Amino acid sequence: YPVRQSLGAALLRAGRLDDAENAFRESLAQTPSNGWALKGMMELYRQRGDTAALKATQRKFATTWLGKKGPPDLSNL
Repeated sequence: YPVRQSLGAALLRAGRLDDAENAFRESLAQTPSNGWALKGMMELYRQRGDTAALKATQRKFATTWLGKKGPPDLSNL
């Protein structure tokens, strides 16, 4: 289980965006196709207002996520 995705989600909820980004990036470095970490990055970019990074991450997510339709719910992490 990639624990960094849960750490990133907790940091994101706490408003610690830089720390959350680091945790999600570490998770993605180990598992580049981690849809949970990609969803976290999408939310992070949305909160920052970084539309270019959000769109790029959404494209990556669309080719990666194999779960049920719609993105994963980070509140479960």
